Amino acid sequence: MADLGRVVLARRYRPSQAASVRMRRPSLTKVVPTEPDCVCRLFAQAAPYVAWAPKSNRAGAAYWAPLADVESQGRLPVPLHLRPGTHPRLAREQGHGRGYQYPHDFPGADVDQQYLPDALVERVYYEPSDQGMETQIGERLARLRALRKASSEG
Repeated sequence: MADLGRVVLARRYRPSQAASVRMRRPSLTKVVPTEPDCVCRLFAQAAPYVAWAPKSNRAGAAYWAPLADVESQGRLPVPLHLRPGTHPRLAREQGHGRGYQYPHDFPGADVDQQYLPDALVERVYYEPSDQGMETQIGERLARLRALRKASSEG
């Protein structure tokens, strides 16, 4: 029974307790035990690491904010270039998929393209903090936004 408890603990501890730490410390996945047989040896190291590591709720907030928008605004139309065509002829006639730009075909795998419905086009759901790995994510997002702004003005 104790072994079963360790298995359950190992499987539940990692995703639930470590979720808020991952954005700040991606190396956590190397420390938190994943296999039940190593739980005994590593749990004493992993628990304090997760407890003391800086935490962030930014990814969680980026998850809940769109859900709140859907709840408050209901279903909004998806931009035409992102709509799949169930019937090829009708899809072509209605403009589904027309103008879609595959990001990986562009430098930096980024393209200035509308992904949100028109009513939400100015919404920003994820704003990284200035701590841990989120600093690097924030710097990359700032660079991409600056490049997009410069290309739209020029």
